[in-house]
Amino acid sequence: ILDALSKGLDGIGIALNSTTDLAALLKGVYIDAIALNLHGEVSTDTLKQLDQLIEEKAIAPDSIRGLIDFSPLTTSSKMGEGRDPDNLAEIISIYGDKYTHLKLIHIDARIVKNAGGNESQEIAFALSQLNEYIDQLTKQGIDISVVLENIAFSFSFGTSYFLEIAKIRAFRF
Repeated sequence: ILDALSKGLDGIGIALNSTTDLAALLKGVYIDAIALNLHGEVSTDTLKQLDQLIEEKAIAPDSIRGLIDFSPLTTSSKMGEGRDPDNLAEIISIYGDKYTHLKLIHIDARIVKNAGGNESQEIAFALSQLNEYIDQLTKQGIDISVVLENIAFSFSFGTSYFLEIAKIRAFRF
């Protein structure tokens, strides 16, 4: 990781498993100077490890940016089973205000394209997941603005350059 960062990389993506030790993995990394994207087997323990690391390094929590992928709907779309979405409201209420530049929900629309879908299906999938997250989390007392502030999207990009630009512009509209 340090070698890649020393060559100009300004962010890292790490696939975690249940035994990942964040402190050991990020030793020597200035996590407040990069985009930190954690996905895979992300749990509340991941955030507790991150909290401890930030406290040890005396870093301001609002200087941490990136994504920690708590995404029960995307996980269930990929694997057929997912994490407990009820836990997501608790995670957002605890960590959403603390880590203002760290997204906690990731809607990965790339799985639609990778499964043979087209651009409009990819957008429809992202919007349907967004709607479901808004519905579930607002029912649990999370304000809609907090939900929207904690969501990041990923889309695939193919070789049809202008079509892909149109897809993103249509989504942003």
